[in-house]
Parts: sequence; C-alpha cells; structure tokens
Amino acid sequence: MTEQAKHTPGPWRIIDWSSEKPGKGFIAIVGDNPNEASEVWHICDVFPFGARASKQSLDEHQANARLIAAAP
Repeated sequence: MTEQAKHTPGPWRIIDWSSEKPGKGFIAIVGDNPNEASEVWHICDVFPFGARASKQSLDEHQANARLIAAAP
C-alpha cells in the first residue's frame, strides 16, 4: 500500500515582497491549491528585516527561500 504525502503538493514558488519594501518586506513560499486553481496555499514566510537586516542577510534569506521552495 502506498502512503499519500501529507504535505502541500508541489511545485512551490516564491513571492518576494522584500524587493517592494526593502528592509520591511518578507518572502512567502506558496503552493497551488489543487482544488481551486486561482488560489494559493501559504507554506511559510522568510522575514529578511529587522535590526540586523543587510544586503548579505537579504541574499541569504532569498537563498533559504529558494531551498524551501525546491523541497517538494
């Protein structure tokens, strides 16, 4: 018997709000709702802001988001 996956099916993609609001935005990882084509399911957020936000940390957060989105 094959067990069905219990995670949100892929593909997952990134919505990068950080470029619209530098230092204040976030990166969202979402997947398509298999029951409603026009709706997305929220997977997680990556928050590249705060007192220690910098270009280096933003690049690292974007790389982490890409890694998460590639997971399924």
